[in-house]
Amino acid sequence: MTDAHPTWCSPRLCTADVPGLPLHGGEHRSEPLELDMRRVFTTHGAVEVLTASLTQAACSWTTETFLRLVTGDQTEITLPVVQAAGVIAQLNEFVTTNS
Repeated sequence: MTDAHPTWCSPRLCTADVPGLPLHGGEHRSEPLELDMRRVFTTHGAVEVLTASLTQAACSWTTETFLRLVTGDQTEITLPVVQAAGVIAQLNEFVTTNS
């Protein structure tokens, strides 16, 4: 397992160095970012808070970093950061062009 932690990795939340995990276990985790979503609605009702965080498997080879989005009802969406960046860029263009 690599000793290097990403710069965004939170020592408080990281499980990469937890004794007892399998050799290729655990993950680097960022501090969560809570986004105010009080005006956002889904088919299940208001979202209110959306928590975003970064995560990456802890192993001896290069792995992707993922953006994890979790709603108040624990609905989770996880996507590769490179894909998330493209989605955000497309949404930004869509909103700025159409507003």
